[in-house]
Amino acid sequence: MKCEQCEHSYTRNVLSGNDTHYAKAICTSCNVFTSWKPKGSPISELLMVPFDDKDEAKSLGARWDSYVKCWYCPSEQIIDRFEKWRSPNHK
Repeated sequence: MKCEQCEHSYTRNVLSGNDTHYAKAICTSCNVFTSWKPKGSPISELLMVPFDDKDEAKSLGARWDSYVKCWYCPSEQIIDRFEKWRSPNHK
């Protein structure tokens, strides 16, 4: 299924909530489910970024999810940049 507007150029992986698949790919533009990802796929981590810190988080590479209305880290390779905004119960 292709979106005529964005063609799903960029996706992020989120937890699926089941044991069969580890993650599902969601389009970052239109928030449409695009495909299942196998166990071990990198997961986008939600960040708790206060409004006053949004410009700093964006400059470090954080992305805004307009569907969930929350900032997230698009890659596990750069998660260390966002330590001060990670959930207290992160692994």
